[in-house]
Amino acid sequence: MDHFKSISLNQLEQIYKKEKDPKVRAKLLVVIHKKQKKKNEGIAQYCRIDISTITRIVQRFRKEGVAGLRRKHGGGNPGYLTDSQRDQVIGYIEHETPTSKQINTYINKNFGKSYHPFAMPKLLRSLGFSRITPRKRHYKSDKNKQEEWKAGFKKRPKSIWIRDTKSSSKTKQ
Repeated sequence: MDHFKSISLNQLEQIYKKEKDPKVRAKLLVVIHKKQKKKNEGIAQYCRIDISTITRIVQRFRKEGVAGLRRKHGGGNPGYLTDSQRDQVIGYIEHETPTSKQINTYINKNFGKSYHPFAMPKLLRSLGFSRITPRKRHYKSDKNKQEEWKAGFKKRPKSIWIRDTKSSSKTKQ
């Protein structure tokens, strides 16, 4: 079916106004100009895209309509773990709280698959986990002095000003 012939200019403009994705809007604009019988060179100059891109956009619109202008999922290799295996890994992580190395060992032992250590963070993020690490503490820090300062700070206003000794600005006397 030729979507280009079956849709009117007014319908295209309404779809253009409702569309939220800016890339799809740009492609719809190309189709609208083509529907107005403008030449490819003029459209290319106006939209600042290559003529071959205009031809490709219009062809995809003719075949698939507006759906052909939307982004398609970028294929890629299928997942290394199946959905049920991923669910089992999630259950293991929530129950045990393991390290990346322990998770990799679990996957290898139970499913016969192993990940490179650099690929583990990507897998864990795709499973919905985020890495948290404690803040670093200076090895010379004195816990008592910190608590004393915090206690004194609670009595002060919310913000304080501290003189910057490195500042090169002139001070009034």
